[in-house]
Amino acid sequence: HAGGEPQLEGIGYADAGPFSFRVRTDRIGTLLLRIEETGEYALIENVKPGSGPHRLVPKAGWAIEGRIEGGPIDAGSHQVSGLDTRGIRIRAPVQADGTFRFRGVPPGVYRLEAWVPRDGQYLHFLAEGVEAGAKGVLLHRAP
Repeated sequence: HAGGEPQLEGIGYADAGPFSFRVRTDRIGTLLLRIEETGEYALIENVKPGSGPHRLVPKAGWAIEGRIEGGPIDAGSHQVSGLDTRGIRIRAPVQADGTFRFRGVPPGVYRLEAWVPRDGQYLHFLAEGVEAGAKGVLLHRAP
């Protein structure tokens, strides 16, 4: 995925083995597999549509841990999303106490943001320049 291009997400799998998907573009992209349960990732950059097959080999990834400024958030399903300088997107759930944890993150520098409900309105929170492996990240209310 690169700035503004379509991104495939949520392709599930049950066992290790081959899979395929089709895209309707001729743009070069990135294949990223993140395995939250084990904290691993596999990454292949500069993939040309129609090329392959490609072998995704998982390896140990980084974690990013932090919280959203102001503590607890309203109940619901909320996420922190991240975007690195290559256009790779990552997502992690936000817990009721406002904490989050990404696992299986490729090396890189990320911009993290979240839109969360508080007091009946959605507020925007942001942290920029976050390196993979960071702990104690605080997402501040965006201006």
